Amino acid sequence: MSAGFPRMGDIRMIALDMDGTTLLPDHVTVPPLTSRMLAECTARGIVVVPATGRAVSLIEPVAAQLGSPRVAVSANGARVCELGSGAADLMPRPRIGADTALALQDEALSRGLPLEVYHGGKSYYRADMFARITRVFPPVFQRYLREHSEVVPDYTPVLAAGDVEKVSILGMDEAQRTEVRAALDAYPDITVVSSDLMNCEISARGVSKASGLASLADQLGIRPAEVLACGDSGNDLAMLTWAGCSVAMGNAAVEAIRSAQWVCPANVDDGVGQVLSRMLEGGDLTGVLTPAAEAVGRSR
Repeated sequence: MSAGFPRMGDIRMIALDMDGTTLLPDHVTVPPLTSRMLAECTARGIVVVPATGRAVSLIEPVAAQLGSPRVAVSANGARVCELGSGAADLMPRPRIGADTALALQDEALSRGLPLEVYHGGKSYYRADMFARITRVFPPVFQRYLREHSEVVPDYTPVLAAGDVEKVSILGMDEAQRTEVRAALDAYPDITVVSSDLMNCEISARGVSKASGLASLADQLGIRPAEVLACGDSGNDLAMLTWAGCSVAMGNAAVEAIRSAQWVCPANVDDGVGQVLSRMLEGGDLTGVLTPAAEAVGRSR
């Protein structure tokens, strides 16, 4: 084993980002080794948890490829639920109230920017914005989103109901993102992260993948030291810092690498699968893992 990296026997929970981490760039396929290793981890009694910015409705169709996990931390931590339960909450989580949610809609639409809204475990897109939002994705993922999202004429009824998990403002260039982030600083009751350079993902204050995982782990009697987390982007930073053992992908943003302890091969190289395979075999992780500090140094 690499010095300082835990043995699989010390790990009771594996928390996994999905897009850019466990999924290939098509956003719908888990590499074969990763899929097999996650199934083996689940069979051994390790709690595998998708910890993702996605809504539950966008997790469940690929859950079988993730080893059929029982629970998920979705919407960047705004919902912790048992998969297949109709997104029923396992525990209360802070959500965005109606007034703030409607104001966030105004922030986006006044600038001509599209939105994605998560509510009740579902993803909502406005019909006239759907093609604009999804055109940056591979065709297979565009179809996936259309099949597993709610396409509505107006966001307002969903936002006005309150209890909103996440509002994402999408499709921004650098100048727009800077302007929007500055505007969002005026809202005391929200948390803002970004999973790519074109978006702002907005949750209730204090919500993160880390806070959702911490609540779940506490309920299960699992300590942070017994958690392995893998991620690649800005909405993974808190999770990577919280977990006792954290791995950033070879394709990760520099900020994610700085928040992690280790770096593994990229998602296209089945990086998560390589790590789990070596761990399950009790083998040496040399050549699979690099200390994050070394990886950051090489990226300068």
